[in-house]
Amino acid sequence: MIHCDGLCLQLTHRPVLSDVTWHIEAGSVWGIIGPPASGKSVLAKTLCGLFTPRQGRLIVDGVDLPGLPEPARVRVRRKMGMLFQNNALFDFLRVRENVAFPLARQNPEMPQDELVARAQERLRAVGLSGSEEKWPSELSGGMKKRVGIARATICNAPVLIYDEPTAGLDPVTT
Repeated sequence: MIHCDGLCLQLTHRPVLSDVTWHIEAGSVWGIIGPPASGKSVLAKTLCGLFTPRQGRLIVDGVDLPGLPEPARVRVRRKMGMLFQNNALFDFLRVRENVAFPLARQNPEMPQDELVARAQERLRAVGLSGSEEKWPSELSGGMKKRVGIARATICNAPVLIYDEPTAGLDPVTT
């Protein structure tokens, strides 16, 4: 499903990823651990096609991601759900709208009531029923993380990439 061969990436003239090579098959679960600032978040964003490696190959579901033009990259990214380390919630959207955002982008003809129902179901799954109309600024760090999880999973993408999924969650939630 995801194959990396010799991935190298530089950001601001500093090497961040160097010769990353591994293969992740469908149905497997992987964890990447390392000290702070070791490139874990950069690797996650590279796997999603948000960063382009300087060298090497990144094959996602049989497609060489770095060589694709942006519209084709978007099609590959639709096969992925991403939970960002900092949650990356839109402060101008309410919680329900944040959760529904990727689903609405992928399915522009989906009726609004179905978008709302799917977002409410995802929020219920992460224990946030009743928070649909709140703004991100009204949420605790753990609640923001759970909104991010709901958003990452709403499209039922075959690939989920979580960047520090339990950071900020209380012991009862995790």
